[in-house]
Amino acid sequence: MLNLFLTRVDNRLVHGQVLEGWVPRLGVRTIYVADEALYEDDFNRTILEAMGQGVIKIIVITPANLAKTITSEAAGKFAVLFRDIKSVVEAFQAGFALRELNLGNIHPKPGATRLTDSVYVDANDIAGLRLLLANGVRIEARALPTEPGVEVTGGLLEG
Repeated sequence: MLNLFLTRVDNRLVHGQVLEGWVPRLGVRTIYVADEALYEDDFNRTILEAMGQGVIKIIVITPANLAKTITSEAAGKFAVLFRDIKSVVEAFQAGFALRELNLGNIHPKPGATRLTDSVYVDANDIAGLRLLLANGVRIEARALPTEPGVEVTGGLLEG
């Protein structure tokens, strides 16, 4: 049984809300960052992975390889961070077992609809969220563990 404690979409990836809010509250020891562009950027990947030295392990992986990597390497309590919903869908379709998804921060962009003060989704995001909901994934928008969450349902995504 995997010890997955948080699966989160946040444009900022690893930052204060995650490190100071979610990690201590959940007792997470490892963060997997599933992001294709960051994985391919050796310089920034190395910097991000070094951020947690001595405190928390940070591993950058591609969304497509997430399920395989977690199955073979995960030990202890861990979290998975994605930059966008597209990456979540990619990981899910490649076999990542996802039951719950936290939408922490998705920046406004052209054509996006506001779900909460920190979550904006466009048509592609909505299609991805609908796919996840149809497959039984519970989705909640919440910036911090101390705040109340907003459950994302098909009705909320209607227009």
